[in-house]
Amino acid sequence: MKTRFLNNIIMFMLVSSAGGLLFVFNRNPAFLVLVLIVIFSLFFLKHRIKNTSFYSSLLVLFVLFSLFVFNFIFAANPQSLTKYLFFGVTIFTSVLSLFYYNNQESKTVFINSLYFILKLVLFHAVFSFIAYFFVTDSLFLITSETGIAISSKSF
Repeated sequence: MKTRFLNNIIMFMLVSSAGGLLFVFNRNPAFLVLVLIVIFSLFFLKHRIKNTSFYSSLLVLFVLFSLFVFNFIFAANPQSLTKYLFFGVTIFTSVLSLFYYNNQESKTVFINSLYFILKLVLFHAVFSFIAYFFVTDSLFLITSETGIAISSKSF
């Protein structure tokens, strides 16, 4: 039961990292929380870490890091190191999550977690669509320090 809960939390964070408000407004802390949850979950597993998964994940990280360095050095235009660090954190988080799910007892754990989270997203979308008609006059503008603004009255 605890493992299933952790799987769903990790999958929720992964799906949210593709554009959820948690990651839009709090990108760095949200990725840090995701990495910490995945690392904690790896230690929480009841079985050993598979050597093949570990070494293949290290190989993927090494190859991607090498491509990043190669692209950063030989790019035609000057590149922002901050942008590359963000992409590196995103790829590291993705590889770490893939390593976590690849290390599970069954390969269906990933699909089951993804299916559950996507059902929650569907229910949330349907509820938001219906609730919009009742609260349309009570909505307000959400802003952040980065200048991102989301207006619910743009329609």
